[in-house]
Amino acid sequence: MDKRFILLARIILFSLPFIILTAIYVITDPYMVIFSYSDYNKNYFINKNRDYVSSEMFMRNSKKYTYDSFVFGSSTSLFTPPSLWRNYIETENNVFSFDASRERLAGIWSKVKYLDESGVHIKNAIVNLENKTFTEFVNNIPLYMKHYEVYPSSKLYFQYASFLNFCDLRFLRALTQYKISKEFLPYMDEFLVFESYSYDTLTNEFYNPGIMDEFERDSVNYYETRKDKFPQRTSSNVEEMSKFTPDHIKMLKEINEIFVRHKTDFRIIICPTYNQREFNHNDLSTLKSVFGEGSVFDFTGINRFTEEKSMYYDEFHFKKYLGKELLDSVYTCSQQKVN
Repeated sequence: MDKRFILLARIILFSLPFIILTAIYVITDPYMVIFSYSDYNKNYFINKNRDYVSSEMFMRNSKKYTYDSFVFGSSTSLFTPPSLWRNYIETENNVFSFDASRERLAGIWSKVKYLDESGVHIKNAIVNLENKTFTEFVNNIPLYMKHYEVYPSSKLYFQYASFLNFCDLRFLRALTQYKISKEFLPYMDEFLVFESYSYDTLTNEFYNPGIMDEFERDSVNYYETRKDKFPQRTSSNVEEMSKFTPDHIKMLKEINEIFVRHKTDFRIIICPTYNQREFNHNDLSTLKSVFGEGSVFDFTGINRFTEEKSMYYDEFHFKKYLGKELLDSVYTCSQQKVN
């Protein structure tokens, strides 16, 4: 038999698992990053790249609908949602939640710049900040990478990284076992999402019926089974270390310049957290000097917004009724430190 034929056969045989895996990935598009969709709520149990999904939803919708009001921030911004916020602002157009998981300042900055450069009028804005907003920005973790058209980066690398994430044998095992059994097992928690959720296809507002159903069944058990998500707290004030860098200050100033040019009615909200750690005072002063004292609202530290565990889903994510209280405060008072 021809040696070249044997070699070719061996190469094909060796490559077959990879070819099959690639075909499955492309056909099923588990992370919904290959094809375009009108609804990204399919297969909620697979973690999606929220930055990519939010950006794609806006790009698609903005061709049909007019938006002029935007919520920026990480997953904490999901709890100051469009349906609540629009009661505090003046607009006849649509509101959009431009959230991204583990959002950093570079992500917020790039989205504001993208809207400005795309000719979108930013009439109203909420920028939700937290201490983690100013930690190191790394654009190489597949589930948290920035959309390559909003934060200029490599589309090819984005797709490559997403495919490699799919090839993780632990993820494939969890996904396959769940698909067959339709049962979540404890080990799957690292790779799949247990509670059902959905996002509004027009405003990108977040709904979490899975967790809400769990609260209705047994709210005490919810907190009992999630003790590790609520750290021990002290009764004394603890201030975070300063996180601001020269690059942060530059981006903050650029955001403010865009808001000024658009005559944006905006609020900068430093979100409360159950850990009750205060936002760094020097960083807070910098924010006020950039955006103006009347536009910056700090809800961190020991206060009525951080006292009750029942107000939170975990250490960082608060419930929508607390989000409404924050909105009540920032649109009715001029205090920057709310107690």
